[in-house]
Amino acid sequence: MNLINFKPVQNLRKFSQKLLNALLPSLAFNYNNYAVIHISNEMIKVSENKFLKLRSLPVKKNNTMDELTTKI
Repeated sequence: MNLINFKPVQNLRKFSQKLLNALLPSLAFNYNNYAVIHISNEMIKVSENKFLKLRSLPVKKNNTMDELTTKI
């Protein structure tokens, strides 16, 4: 799991898309696996999820955390 600390940003959706693009090359867990990226005001957690069956999940605004999931 990778942890990245960052200052709060105003446009979290745009920031998370840019961040995901930057992280993808280093997230080569396995072609058939998925990476789950949890984005909050304090940190970004990237974790492997082998059991997730969704191809993609758009960023949704949430009071506590945004979650962006994409197939690797």
